[in-house]
Amino acid sequence: MNNHTSNVCRYLYFHIRALHHIRQALTDDMAKTVAASLIHIRIDNANCLIRGTTNVKKLQRVQTSVACVVLPNLSQQPATALLSELHWLPVNSRVTFKLVCLAYKLLITSQPAYLHMLLHHYMPTCTLRSTNQSPEYQTFTHFRHLQTPSENSPFQIAHQHHTMLPT
Repeated sequence: MNNHTSNVCRYLYFHIRALHHIRQALTDDMAKTVAASLIHIRIDNANCLIRGTTNVKKLQRVQTSVACVVLPNLSQQPATALLSELHWLPVNSRVTFKLVCLAYKLLITSQPAYLHMLLHHYMPTCTLRSTNQSPEYQTFTHFRHLQTPSENSPFQIAHQHHTMLPT
C-alpha cells in the first residue's frame, strides 16, 4: 500500500505544480473546482485501505499543499483553516464519512448485494426504546454484529461513527 500511496502523491504533486503555474489565470472558483476534481478523485481511490496508517499523513500533506495553491493569500493560515475555507474535510474524516455513507446506503437499499451478504443484523432479545422510531434508524442501531471480525473493517468503522448519519 505504501507504493500505491507514493505513486498517488507523486502524481498529485505533479498536478499541483502545474496548477501553481496557471493559478494566476484562473478565478478562485475555477481554481477550487480544478483542484477538487484533480485531487479528491485520487485521494478517494482505495481510501478505506489506508485509514489509520501513516499513508493518510502523506495524503493530508498533499491536500494541504493544494489548498495553499488554491488560496495563495491565505497560505500562511493553519491547514485546518484552509480546508475549512474550501469546505473540504481532512483526509481521515473524509475516509470515515465515505465509509459511513456506504454503510448507510447498504442498510437502506441492500445494494450492492455482495456487500449486503456480509451483514448480520442484530435483533435484541428484549424491547428497546428505539423500536418506536423510524425503520431506517432501527436498522442502523441494531447493526451490531458483523461476519467480518476485523476491528478495522469498513463496517466496524462505519458502526463506530454511525452518529454522523441522518436519522
